[in-house]
Amino acid sequence: ENGRTNPYAAIYMLPRTDDISKDHKYKLQLKKNTVNPKWNAEVNFMQLDSKQVESQGIEVQILHLPKSEKGKKAPCGLLGIVRLCQHKTGVHEHLDGRGIEVLHWKESLSRPGVWIEKWHNLRGFNSLPPPPPPVDSTTTGP
Repeated sequence: ENGRTNPYAAIYMLPRTDDISKDHKYKLQLKKNTVNPKWNAEVNFMQLDSKQVESQGIEVQILHLPKSEKGKKAPCGLLGIVRLCQHKTGVHEHLDGRGIEVLHWKESLSRPGVWIEKWHNLRGFNSLPPPPPPVDSTTTGP
């Protein structure tokens, strides 16, 4: 309508699993009618010890909740992601942490208890390469 969105943030511990617990995910407040949302939030994954954190990561998803007709639920749309991690996710190479995401994660791990603030550009799925096609195990040789 007016070019604005109703964004909210979802934060997950990596690697993600199908049975992700409530302790490993957070949903931040919906910001209505904006293209420049800001959250001043602290997320604490207290149940992890320092050795576990080094092999983990954090994915921040920014989603849009569209206006829906009265009585109907509208599907959410993904606006983009940021992945703070220092390891390969094992999902798809284009989803691994990169550049400033990796530097931010490493700096955070090296300075526990210190607030480290950085800006990150969102990566949208429409700008990422598609995952490779599945391998057909029934095909034999060329």
